[in-house]
Amino acid sequence: MKDLTQGSVTCFRQGFGMAGLAVLNTRPHFEKKYHYLRFRFPLFRPRTTIWSGMLRIGLTAGVELMLLFVYVLLVYAIIRGFGPAAQAGFGSRQHATAAV
Repeated sequence: MKDLTQGSVTCFRQGFGMAGLAVLNTRPHFEKKYHYLRFRFPLFRPRTTIWSGMLRIGLTAGVELMLLFVYVLLVYAIIRGFGPAAQAGFGSRQHATAAV
């Protein structure tokens, strides 16, 4: 803005009004005629083949985690009577097994 207001380009002081006009004149040069982000409504149809593939992967992983939860719940229920040392030992063993 200093070049447009102080006159270092044209040797005349033009002020902020001319600077604003210059900015408004350059605006059309920076507008894009092609929009990269737009809604294409025909692409919003449900694709059942993709959904079935996602469910095939997601359900197996979900069932595996559910079985792991049941296993840990069962073991903790069994070793509850042995005290906190047994529970800590089981927990540290679980972390060591997960690391491998």
